[in-house]
Order: sequence, then structure tokens, then C-alpha cells
Amino acid sequence: MTFSIHLFKLARINSEIKYVMHSICRDAPRYAYPPVADIHLWQKEMIDRLQSWLADIPFTPSNEVISKICETKYHEMMILILRPSPGIPDPSEEMLGRCFQHAIDLLRGFGELYRQEALLYSRLIVHSIFLSTLIMLHCLWRLPHVASEAQIDEVVADTSISLNILSSIGEYWTEAKRARDCIHELSGATVQRLIKMRRLESSSNSTRQGKNQTSASTGRAQRAQATNEAMELLPAPCPDAGIENVPVNPYMDDYDANVDSMNWLNDSMPGGFMDFSGAPDFDTLMWEVFNANSG
Repeated sequence: MTFSIHLFKLARINSEIKYVMHSICRDAPRYAYPPVADIHLWQKEMIDRLQSWLADIPFTPSNEVISKICETKYHEMMILILRPSPGIPDPSEEMLGRCFQHAIDLLRGFGELYRQEALLYSRLIVHSIFLSTLIMLHCLWRLPHVASEAQIDEVVADTSISLNILSSIGEYWTEAKRARDCIHELSGATVQRLIKMRRLESSSNSTRQGKNQTSASTGRAQRAQATNEAMELLPAPCPDAGIENVPVNPYMDDYDANVDSMNWLNDSMPGGFMDFSGAPDFDTLMWEVFNANSG
């Protein structure tokens, strides 16, 4: 009963978040929530309420599983309020970065429940796993600092949690299979991008080091030539020596040839399932996946 009351409190917060941020119908009835003057201030207050709710989750060793379920509900609500929505279609990078971390925490929480055989299969679980994985991948494409700090093995492990659970649920519902196939395609493209980013960064660092060494050699030669001009002990080397001979990355395809290590995240994924560089409509995407013709 204690947990039921606590989850009911979260359901009320959930209702308000969906009404204020995610409702596309603005013809509100008289009994609806009052209009929000500053949605960003309201968002901050809702985040504080959710954090207070998390801190009040009852916990004892005997109810560890249900406490973990409550934690996953908390991460679901944080994703709901931080992700792109009709209310805030283009969140700040700070908010998206926080949303990215909550998506990872949610996937890992589901993974822990899955390993303990305590994850109850439902279509809501499929929806939550699918959305959190999309959010994670979207942030890896949208936020350069997130992509540069992400560990590729951790990204693979987190997407594997999603794929494993969706594959298991897919034995019962075809929607989970379609979600799994979508995640498989998008995660594969994202990991390839991260690998190429690391190679571009490595190549750029090697070029920079070579240029610094060349500049240092040029400076020494010029100083020697200035003090020993008559003897011409050291001719001044070419300032650009060695730069033109930097090897081209053999892993770059035609698309990547025009993408450098600083702006590749700002481009779309040509031919991909969705454009991760903009502000995607996650709800429409998920509706299309879950309501696609199985035939």
C-alpha cells in the first residue's frame, strides 16, 4: 500500500507534465490545469518535485525490487520532462545532456530487473525502452560534448540491453520486434559514427603534433640563421613541411569526406530512419513503428 500511494503521487505529476508539455490541444476545459506563464520555470519546479519524490521512495532489503521499479519510473518521468516536446521543442544542451544520462540510467535499471527476472513484460515497457534508447542515440548525434566523452563500449553495452529485452518481448508482441529492428539499425549507424569520430580526432591530433614539431624546427632554424648568417649553418625549412603528406583516413566514405571532426554531429544521417541532428518528433516516429503493418 505504501508503494501504491507513492506511485499514485507520481501518476499525478505524470498527468501534469503530459498536459502542460505534451498536449497539442490548447482548447482546455474549465477543470484543466491553469495556464503556465513561464514553462521553463515550471519545468524546473517539476524537476524539483520529481527529485523529492525519488528521495522519499521507501527502501528496505525486502522490497529492493519494487524500489528499483520506482527508480525506473523516476527516470521515465525525467525523460518525459527533459526531452523535446510540443511545449519545449528545442531544449537547451544542458537539458538534453541530463536527459541523455537519465535515458542511460533507465536502460541500465531495466537491464538489472531483466537479469533478476523481475521485469514484467508489457507494451508500456516496450514503449519506455524504445524511447529511452532513441533519446540516448539522439543525444549522441546532437551534442558534440556527449559524443566526445562517450565510451563506445558503454554505448554498445547499453544498446545491447535494449536489443536483448526487445528481442525477448518480441516473442509475444510484434511491436517489440519492429522496435528492436529500428534500434539495431540506428545504433549500428551511431556506433560507426563514433568510431569514425575517434579516427578523425586521432588523425587531427597527429596532424597538429606534426605541425607543432615543424613550427618548432622552423623557429630554431630561423634563430640559428639570424645569428650565423655569414656561415649559413642552418637553412630555414619550409613552414608547411610534412603537412601536405598527412595520410587520408582510409575509413572515410563519400559522405564523411566532407565532414570534419567538429561539425559531423550537425549533419543529417542520409537515408537513415530519422534525422538525429534536428529536433525530432519522437512520438510520431514511435507511432509509425508500433502501428506499421506487420505484413
